[in-house]
Amino acid sequence: MDNKQYSTRELFRRFASYFKKYRFTLWMDLFCAALTTVCELVLPLIMRYITNEG
Repeated sequence: MDNKQYSTRELFRRFASYFKKYRFTLWMDLFCAALTTVCELVLPLIMRYITNEG
């Protein structure tokens, strides 16, 4: 077993090499996750506006 210590950059580069074929899918996944987070944060604000303004 290899006990070599890898730097963060080396590990990231090694990990990223597996995703070259799926780069578009990865970016779309990250975009959708960010969009979902924004929607979950904005919905309570919209509901507060509707209930307070009538």
